[in-house]
Formats: sequence, C-alpha cells, structure tokens
Amino acid sequence: MKRKFGYLLFCCICLVTCTFYFNATSIAQANSNSSFKYYEYDNGVLSFSVIQKNSELYKTIYSYDNNGRLLSKKTSKISRVDSPGTVDISAASFDVYAYNVPDNAQKVQFPTWTEHSWQDDLANPWISGVKVSKGVWKVTIPFTNHFKESGNYLTDVYVDNVYYGGVITKVQQKATKITVPTSVSISEKKYEVTVTGVPLQVNRVLIPTWSEVNGKDDLDWIPAVNKGNGTWSAVVSLQKHNEDRGNYISHIYYYDKYGNSIGFEEVSVNVTRPVVDSIKEVDLAAASFDVYVYGIAPNVQNVSFPTWTAKSGQDDLEWPWIKGTNMGNGTWKATIPFSKHFNEEGDYLTDVYIDGTFYSGTTTVVKKQTQIIAPSSISLGTRYYEVRVTGIPQNITEVKVPTWSNHNGQDDLEWIPAVNRGHGIWSAVVDVARHGNDTGPYTSHFYYYNDQGHSIGFDGVVVNVN
Repeated sequence: MKRKFGYLLFCCICLVTCTFYFNATSIAQANSNSSFKYYEYDNGVLSFSVIQKNSELYKTIYSYDNNGRLLSKKTSKISRVDSPGTVDISAASFDVYAYNVPDNAQKVQFPTWTEHSWQDDLANPWISGVKVSKGVWKVTIPFTNHFKESGNYLTDVYVDNVYYGGVITKVQQKATKITVPTSVSISEKKYEVTVTGVPLQVNRVLIPTWSEVNGKDDLDWIPAVNKGNGTWSAVVSLQKHNEDRGNYISHIYYYDKYGNSIGFEEVSVNVTRPVVDSIKEVDLAAASFDVYVYGIAPNVQNVSFPTWTAKSGQDDLEWPWIKGTNMGNGTWKATIPFSKHFNEEGDYLTDVYIDGTFYSGTTTVVKKQTQIIAPSSISLGTRYYEVRVTGIPQNITEVKVPTWSNHNGQDDLEWIPAVNRGHGIWSAVVDVARHGNDTGPYTSHFYYYNDQGHSIGFDGVVVNVN
C-alpha cells in the first residue's frame, strides 16, 4: 500500500513539474519574435523606444532641452521586465514594464514591495497591469502605497499566474533642495520659494503656504512654475496672508503625470514689520515705491515723509514734505515717485516726522536693471521687427513704446502698446509700413506705468532699416 501511494505521489510531482515547464516554455517561445518594437511618447515627444535584436531587448532613452531639441540618446540592453533602475522619491511614482508578453495573455500582475520590513506593504490582491500596446504591459507604482519608503523596491511579474520575471528599482532619498530667504520685511510684499533638483518625471509642483497666525485660515496652494533644468519656483504674496507677521510655513508637493503625489519638506520664512519700512531694493522701471510706518497712535494728525537721493545732496527734496495716508490700524503710507527725483538711481533716503517730530528713517536702493532686446538692423522688405524688454517689475501694469523714424522728425510717431509675455518680459512689434516705409534709423523709447498710476520713461533703442 505504501509503495502504491509513493508511486502516485511521484506521478503528481512529475505532472506539476511538466505543466510548469511547458507553460514557461510557451511564454519563452511566444517571446522569440525578433521584430518586437515599442515606442513611448510623452506629450507628443518620443520618450524611449524598445527594440528586439537577435532575441535581446535594447532600450533607447531620449533627452531634450527646454525647446524640444534632442540633446542625447542612450541605448542599453534590458530584460523583458524593466524599470527606471534608480529614481528619486520626489518623482511620486515609477513605471514597470513587461515586454514581449504573449498576445493571448489575459492577466499580467506586478506584485511589488520594499525591502524594508519585508512585504508588509505588499498589496493584496496583487497590482494588475494595463496593456498599453501589443506585447507590452505596464503598471505605475506610487510611493504613497509603500509608506513613502526609500531603498530597494522589488517587483515580480506574473503572466496568467505564471512567473515571467522580476526587477529591482532603487528609490533614493529626495535630492531636491529648497531655497527661501530666512526673513523678509512686510514691505517687500512677496518672497520666492525655489526648488532645485526636481526629477524630470514630475509634472506639477504645488506649494501650500500659510502663516502661523490663526492656524491655516489663510492657506494658499500656490502652483510653482517650471523654470527648466529641474528648477521650479513660486511667489508667496504677503497680501494673500493678510500681511501677517511671524512665521510663514510652506510644504512642497510633487505630482507625476498620472496625478500621483507625494509631499515633503517644511520651510519657514520670518516676516518682519519694522517701525519704518520700505523695500530694500527696487528697479527704476517700477516708477515708484512705498514707505510704511507702523504703530502710530490714533490721535496723530499728520505724518510726513521727506525724501531725497544721496546724489547732489537734497537738491530734489520736495517742499512741502510728502504727506502720508492713514491706512488704519496705526499704519501710515507714502508713495515716492522717481519722477520727483530726476529719475535718479542710487540711495533714496526717507525720514518720518510725526506731527512735526522726527520719528525714524529708512533707505531704499534704486537700480536700473531692465534690458532691451532688438535687432541692430533689418531690411525694408522684412516690414516688421520686435523690441523686447526684460526684467520689468511686477507692479507694472502697462508698457508703451513710442516709435518713430528719424526721417522728418516725429511726424510718424506711434505709441505702440507692449504685450506682457510673463516673467517680467514685455514686447512690441514695429510695423515699418506705419512709418511710411522710411529707411534709416528708427527710435523707440519705453514708458512704464505702475498699479498706482505713476509712470517713468527711458531712452530706448535704435534699429536701422535698410
């Protein structure tokens, strides 16, 4: 009886072994097609390709600059189960691919876990892949499903319950770096949060920010702007946070193209409010700047802001002195237009007098940092040319570009409205036909108008029309 039972057990083992062997063999045979090719595009741009040559798979990764020009391509041999190999945890997720999967496959699963605490994060049931092309199945592994752990992520692949292959992906601790000022005066009105080292897989960055005053009643989810080369930045407007004093808190959230997100970092900036305050440095193109004084008693009748530049003494000191405006809650404000000070650069000095008694003072540095870009010359047949100004301050709401040809003076003067291109860039297009198709030098000046109605004009640029 025992011999008969042993014989039956031996037969069962052989049957299972043969079944597994033939299943595994059928997968390998189905994948021996030497014509396998796969191309993946991201926003219409070729991201990578996988091509089979002599039963081996080769993957080519393409990289581009910010203008979409191809920078490089790198080819390497891969296995039929593939992942990025190494990825930063700020990428929020990574993709695992199974290539050369038989056309008749009904189900491809990608069980995944980390080495940390061994399979405590293994999802049950296993993650099912999605067929993205003939012979190609794919799955996305969000880090939030694995306790945001770094280290090795292990993925096995099963095709119709038969083991197909596996891959290990190394997830690195975040390499991103956050840059913010340690402190900022409330008169600055804003500050910038910059994140560098952001992985290319990141599709969106949000920076939720709030002041510690009254909890998160002023929470603002600020979308960051992609500056290229892994750098994202966002501007925190103090006005959106009630111009609270004290610590401002920002977190950083990274999103992949599928909407998966991961949040890290906590940075803080101390917002101060001195007794007398003004922006420390401002561009001359801003047309004016504001000076604030705080903590003024409610019975005060008059607050004066005498202002002059360091150049040539007090030759530009306005008389009577500039009177401030009561903003309420003990705050008074004065606006200093550059046009009242010969549009000079350098130090602007402001004293504050309360009902005729000196109170305090402040200094603001004014610099001209705008740059004009225009062709040195064009041919008459071209008809149009563009003049562009960069570095325009954010408080500018309008830019005009008066332009004329030097033929017959300014009889063809045209005030061309410039277009705001964003990021401090404004541009205007000059139509030569509107100037009688004159040849010779064309002169353009630039006038900037700010949100308080003040303006300032500068000499500009000369373009020669041949």
